[in-house]
Amino acid sequence: MKSFSKEKYTLIVSELRDRILSAEVLASEKNVVFIESTALQIRKILELIAYLSVLVNAEKLNHTERSEYHASKVVEALIKKTTIFYPLPSHMIHPSSQTEQPVLIPLGYQYALSQDNFREAYKFCGSVLHAQHPLKKDLKIEEVFKKIGKYWSG
Repeated sequence: MKSFSKEKYTLIVSELRDRILSAEVLASEKNVVFIESTALQIRKILELIAYLSVLVNAEKLNHTERSEYHASKVVEALIKKTTIFYPLPSHMIHPSSQTEQPVLIPLGYQYALSQDNFREAYKFCGSVLHAQHPLKKDLKIEEVFKKIGKYWSG
């Protein structure tokens, strides 16, 4: 199996940044197209977070789990295989010299997405991406906007 690739990790983080910036711009509009586009960006952001965890923990997953694209299933597989894989909100104090190690100060999940909220947000954003069926309950755009905002801001 291939070893952890810093280059791939860096590319995913770069894409995450681009999608976050895009979602922030899209979220400023309150019409159905922009809200759906924001939901798509958030869902892809969640997938990229899951893929970072796969990249770092690939040796703990079987072939099927390493190939999984559904972010919630990736999280479920990792929960079964390892105890620490999900991003931990923290603040880094950078060393003042090259002989010192950086210090991570955990911030907790008060203002971050927990694993449960991650799976809930992924499912909800996926449900918003489909065209509205004319014989089913109408999508209430203001409620969707508020819910997406809840996931976005923590």
